Amino acid sequence: MLKSPPKISNKRKTPSRFNSDIRKLCSEEGLAPDEFTAHNVKQRTKRRYPSGAGAPEFLEELTTIKSDITNNIKSMIKELLSAQTSRMDKLENYLLDIKNQNSKIENTNTDIEKSMNFISEQITSLEFKITNLEHHRG
Repeated sequence: MLKSPPKISNKRKTPSRFNSDIRKLCSEEGLAPDEFTAHNVKQRTKRRYPSGAGAPEFLEELTTIKSDITNNIKSMIKELLSAQTSRMDKLENYLLDIKNQNSKIENTNTDIEKSMNFISEQITSLEFKITNLEHHRG
């Protein structure tokens, strides 16, 4: 037969400080509530770099690394800018070529249109002459 585990009580035998009343703690210690919290609050101290022989070299090394990184980033940006500038120049030249082609095509289309109008007028004139000749003949 299997036995079930014994039930554990949720009640604590000793109250925790977390659940206790702050005023009760203050009265036990003989302090006002503000004095109690100020008395128990600790201020963190900042960590300082140990002063010694290694500190200046470490700072110099950090400054050198920073300047190297800055120079590398600047050179990378310059390279990127020059590459973009050259690509933009090429694109600008291509656009100018396309504009020139379009203007030539427009001029050619205008010339063709003029020629078509002239030929159309010639055909209309010939038709008129043919109808007049047929009318006089018949």
